[in-house]
Amino acid sequence: MEFGENWLMPVQERLIGEYPHIESPMADQIDLLCKEVMSTCNSATGKELKERNETKIEIREVNYRIRKILREKYNWISEENLNRLFSQACYYAYKDGWQG
Repeated sequence: MEFGENWLMPVQERLIGEYPHIESPMADQIDLLCKEVMSTCNSATGKELKERNETKIEIREVNYRIRKILREKYNWISEENLNRLFSQACYYAYKDGWQG
């Protein structure tokens, strides 16, 4: 999820470097799961922001809804990563043409 030099780079090598007990097949599975989580968040955020434009709900309500969706499906995500996921999903939605 991080921007900067590691932006959109595969996470396997960094995972194995940080957690030496993780082997390559597990690192590949983690990478796929990370991509799934980001895709879920980006899709749900885009949908909720589109609805926000139609219903004029508060952005904090959108954030609440996204957190609920992610917590139901991925209950292990930390608060810090929920914040990052939502922030980045809003960034991508804006970049794709969403106007708040």
